[in-house]
Amino acid sequence: MEHRNFLLLLLFSLALSACAPVNPLKDESLRIKLTLPPKTGEVTIEFLGNSTLLITDGKTGLLIDGFITRPGRRETLLGHISPNTRLLRDYFGPSSGRKVDAIFIGHNHADHSLDAPLLSGMFHRRIPIYANSEYGKIHRAFGQPKSSHVAVKAAGLKKEIGRFTVRMVKSAHIHPRFRFQHAANEENDEQLTLPLSFNDFKDGDTFAIHISHGGKALAVTTSAAAIPGQWQGLKADVVFAGIGLLGPEPEETKKAYFEHGLLALKPKLIVPIHWDDFTKPLSKPLRPAPLPLLDRPMRTINLLRYGNVPVRVMDRFDKLSLTRRHLVK
Repeated sequence: MEHRNFLLLLLFSLALSACAPVNPLKDESLRIKLTLPPKTGEVTIEFLGNSTLLITDGKTGLLIDGFITRPGRRETLLGHISPNTRLLRDYFGPSSGRKVDAIFIGHNHADHSLDAPLLSGMFHRRIPIYANSEYGKIHRAFGQPKSSHVAVKAAGLKKEIGRFTVRMVKSAHIHPRFRFQHAANEENDEQLTLPLSFNDFKDGDTFAIHISHGGKALAVTTSAAAIPGQWQGLKADVVFAGIGLLGPEPEETKKAYFEHGLLALKPKLIVPIHWDDFTKPLSKPLRPAPLPLLDRPMRTINLLRYGNVPVRVMDRFDKLSLTRRHLVK
């Protein structure tokens, strides 16, 4: 049975690879061309693939989602998945230059939360994780104490960390289109035990995240959906917009998301995220998820470009200055 499943997966993968969609990183008009040296104390946002972002002002570091391991397609679809401790030490250990003081999870699916429990406790200090109550089952399954998980209720959260003000507002998750997604959205009243499959990471409440610092602000939507009025009048200079699985949705669904999730913030820049194939490691160049899993992210990006707000894509490890909206290096 295992051999049969592997052959089916191999054929499925080959078929998907043959119809790979256009990579937005190949479109020079979407790239941020000017790279400037960083200024002391300025807020930068590093893109770590999918919807994982590291935001820092040089003193305080905030991680949006926690997904670095990126298990392969076979493990994701058919097997068990677990964090890669070596990778996490490489990316966040003392020699990495990255500092994390808090982790904020938009929703619990494995491609957003898989690595968060281990990151919370692997560096000789407890990093608090702000996530919905359902995430607690994942946290405890990996042996982490309840004290390091701050359960965010549906009413949302406002938290001061260093010079940052972080708000988590109740939002929505895009409608699941595939069987494995429906399974990951079902409620589970039982406690989780290792090993875990992708479907064990149940969604729970979805939150959009707003972060302000020194008169500037950014926002993150980790799923391509929104609730009218969710931002409650907040504004953001840059919006990191999750677009995963939005391509096949009806035009009215896209329009509602753009209006309530993105344009309501009156941004000066929109950066699409959650467009890359998260079953490929960060050691390899980013590429879109193969059809039909995402259905050509360029379709969604081109729709965004019809508006009056500039749209740009970031590559893995790119760092964006919040103030200047240029890459820094």
